[in-house]
Amino acid sequence: MTFMLVGGYFLKDVPIYIAWLRYLSINYHAYMLLLKVQYGTITSIVDGMKLDSGFKDVCALAAMALVYCILSYLCLRHV
Repeated sequence: MTFMLVGGYFLKDVPIYIAWLRYLSINYHAYMLLLKVQYGTITSIVDGMKLDSGFKDVCALAAMALVYCILSYLCLRHV
């Protein structure tokens, strides 16, 4: 639930002590890519967030998927 709150769907002004969690959230990177797809041709700034090429978000999502697969493999291997 914390990742959903800091991801950008529900709250825009996240308290500073949990704001760093957005970079660990799958929801945040997916939300930024969604904004890029929907509004990238119209404007470069949406709700105060600058839209870039999206390469950083795609790399972050791919890295998260790889790390989660490796962690789940290790957990299952341990069992």
